[in-house]
Amino acid sequence: KQDSKVFGAFLSDGLSIQRGYYGNGTCFLFTTQGHSTSVFPSTGKNDYYIHTEDSFIAVGGGKGVFGLWIDKELWHGHTCSCDTFDNLPLTPELKFEIHSLEIWGFSL
Repeated sequence: KQDSKVFGAFLSDGLSIQRGYYGNGTCFLFTTQGHSTSVFPSTGKNDYYIHTEDSFIAVGGGKGVFGLWIDKELWHGHTCSCDTFDNLPLTPELKFEIHSLEIWGFSL
């Protein structure tokens, strides 16, 4: 699709339902367009890295918004600029529909 975009997050911790935020400053958001990639590392302004509940996954936050938010069905999401990463929104439209999702996990 012409309006398709590749974007995502690198997380320091595996996803799990926890009370409040978790993770650390190795988390980041990214977006690609053509051959160009923008990476948004932690700013150190807060520690709102990963927040998971039974109804959503969120990465980054501050002032009532998330850098990346995905619903529990992994079908819809939204993105905003957030203090954690000082990122631009990851998509042209703040709300988006997910057409393809990849999740990779590894341990060292």
